[in-house]
Amino acid sequence: MVSENFFLSPNRHVILGFTKNGRYLISYCLQIDNNDTSPMPRYIYSLHWWEFNLGKPVVQVCKT
Repeated sequence: MVSENFFLSPNRHVILGFTKNGRYLISYCLQIDNNDTSPMPRYIYSLHWWEFNLGKPVVQVCKT
């Protein structure tokens, strides 16, 4: 369903689950902004939609 790189990349995805109709897989990933000079780290979250077809790898269709 997903490649090994999906979990091992620097932007590790956390799978939230499927949409109600089962067509899409939803995940998010977290990045730390290393360019931010504030004392507290700045976290950047992104939400991803993946098209799911049984027997095929998921394909990213949207990222926010």
